[in-house]
Amino acid sequence: MEFGKVAQLENIYWNVPPDPISVFLENPDSIAFHIGTTGWGEKDWVGNLYPKGTKTADYLSKYSEVFDTIELNTTHYQIPDKEKIGRWYQKSKSDFKFCPKLPRAISHHRNLGVGTGLIHLFSESIRSLNEKLGPCFMQLPPYFNSDYLSVLENFLEVWPKEIPLHLEFRHEDWFLSPMNERISSLLMQKNKGIVMTDVAGRRDVLNLPATNEIIFIRFVGNLGHKSDRERIQKWIFTLSTWVKYGIREVYFFLHQPEAKAILPMYQCIKECQIAYKIFENKRKADFKKEETSGNQLKIF
Repeated sequence: MEFGKVAQLENIYWNVPPDPISVFLENPDSIAFHIGTTGWGEKDWVGNLYPKGTKTADYLSKYSEVFDTIELNTTHYQIPDKEKIGRWYQKSKSDFKFCPKLPRAISHHRNLGVGTGLIHLFSESIRSLNEKLGPCFMQLPPYFNSDYLSVLENFLEVWPKEIPLHLEFRHEDWFLSPMNERISSLLMQKNKGIVMTDVAGRRDVLNLPATNEIIFIRFVGNLGHKSDRERIQKWIFTLSTWVKYGIREVYFFLHQPEAKAILPMYQCIKECQIAYKIFENKRKADFKKEETSGNQLKIF
């Protein structure tokens, strides 16, 4: 992920979002905590995350034995046909969740796809995932500033109400007062969520609070820099305090410049979950540890 990338990691204040501004539901006894990445097709995982000799066609099935969700970026470039979705459905475990990224033809269209038929085509396609469909997310382009608020409002009127959706804003306008309060209010009213992107060079994008009971986090690591572990621990603690607001589900997506750096972060999250005892995730961190070169990855 190039968004928010910086060369120096010193003197960064690793903030987390403010507390939710509303209580969504009664406090749950536990929170479903889904952990995933951006793809299952990493050859570097063969021999540690995937068994030695795993064939490409079996990557998804092996991936879903360790992770229980995926940030499905392939849908950003092409709306999949029902046959492809059927294969994904069959190759993943029964409790797996797909989180499709809205097509670029929608998110980067001047009207966000309203009036083109693309919203209908996309929503009909992903409905085939049935109970394995998690929240979708739309990454708005950098130029999409608060002048486009009415465009966004029109889009939210058209988007199918029964399909969960989270929005990722990138233009600075949305995170400044009073627009941050206005957009938070709108999303709460429409029961839509915020994508919380934790990346070194854009700490302002965490200025918006949760707007519904589903938390969607894109966590961008820095190849095992000591801050990766510290940030994860801070997130897990913060999420544990949000139980009182009624959050019921967390989707935590791990990003790293190199695939092998994902595994230490995954293991760190599992350790934190065990410590707090309020997060549910049925997967086990039982992959084979692989020796890595370089000091940064060994910090974990």
